[in-house]
Amino acid sequence: MRFLSDKTFVKSQGRFVLEIRLVKERDNPFLKRKDLVLDIIHTSSPTPRAADLKKELADKYKVDVSQVVVEYIMTQAGLNKSTAKIKILEEKPPIMEEEPPTAVEAEEEKPAKKPLTAEEKKEEKIGEEIEAQASEAT
Repeated sequence: MRFLSDKTFVKSQGRFVLEIRLVKERDNPFLKRKDLVLDIIHTSSPTPRAADLKKELADKYKVDVSQVVVEYIMTQAGLNKSTAKIKILEEKPPIMEEEPPTAVEAEEEKPAKKPLTAEEKKEEKIGEEIEAQASEAT
């Protein structure tokens, strides 16, 4: 990671280059956090993953990765430019037994759907036929 200024830094991984520009930074003392809006220019690379962005910002702001919350990363249609909204917490969040994931985390952790076996397809078809017969009888 190379800092061009206080508000811009460049990260390169092999042939992929990300330029991250700080558009807006607001301290929120009441909620004990910083709210950031970033422009990310990712020429010749896909939209950066939230986990990668969290790691880079945690390094830049010298906080733990758990203190960085990516609210969204939105890529403009047809451009290699994204806008991200980030929250950097002053304190580590309390550990909860089951914390609901953010929309970005939920999308990344979505399990792949496995195809149905022949038996499962038969059972599904029989269930649909029974439901159809029941609805016709009423």
